[in-house]
Amino acid sequence: MTSLDAIFAPNAIAVIGASTTPGKVGYDIFANILKGGYKGTLYPVNPAAKSILSMRAYPTIGEIPDAVDLSIIVLPTGATLKAVEESVKKGVKGMVIVSAGFREVGKKGLEVENRIVSICREAGVRVVGPNCLGVINPLPGVSMNASFSARMPSPGNISFISQSGALCTAVLDFAADRGFGFSKFISIGNKADVDEIDLLQYLHDDADTAVIMIYPVVPDQQRYPNDQGRDLFVTHMEMGLAGAWMKRMIQTTFMHKLRGRPGWRFIPE
Repeated sequence: MTSLDAIFAPNAIAVIGASTTPGKVGYDIFANILKGGYKGTLYPVNPAAKSILSMRAYPTIGEIPDAVDLSIIVLPTGATLKAVEESVKKGVKGMVIVSAGFREVGKKGLEVENRIVSICREAGVRVVGPNCLGVINPLPGVSMNASFSARMPSPGNISFISQSGALCTAVLDFAADRGFGFSKFISIGNKADVDEIDLLQYLHDDADTAVIMIYPVVPDQQRYPNDQGRDLFVTHMEMGLAGAWMKRMIQTTFMHKLRGRPGWRFIPE
């Protein structure tokens, strides 16, 4: 299992900051994973709770008796660094930091964010976020909605990458109303570690992905992996045109596949 596999198809997840209070992000994320039918093992971590949604809660990730692949951190900025250190000590392979209050709020937040990245890179742990909506893999073998969007999309062959959490929610709603399905759905937030290029490289080798939708535009297309005969679309989204853009993307992808021309293709070109 690679570090990005641990993020998209983990065998065990710990939600650090899982809450007993409906409406809080820590509750919503934990409930969405549970209600989404996640196929792995799920652990809530909260030192003030004995159980959350009838599942035993642990005071720290270190007290979970079994291995954990992915930690999802939903804590205030000041507590996040300690949770990262404990997750690394536990041996997680990936992290999703949903918490806000990092580089987007100024110098102090940036310093904490940089420290988190330094700790994780030294340990070989990849990080999505911070300040993100989360990640979703609706494919039947995983069925993971590790986000605070209550809407679990249908399985499909489209992977979606966005820095904007609000856009993620809008696209999920639009796709659900029209029957579009997804393979992977990723909100990258501050992209302190995992960025668009990392994800394009990962999804390039993902047999479940035929189309990659991305916002905003990635300027450095020279860093895209070699196509190696892969029939794969990358489409860049224009804000405010979600409906027309998705319709065009589906139509153009269909036409391209009829032509049978392999390789990276960009819409708009």
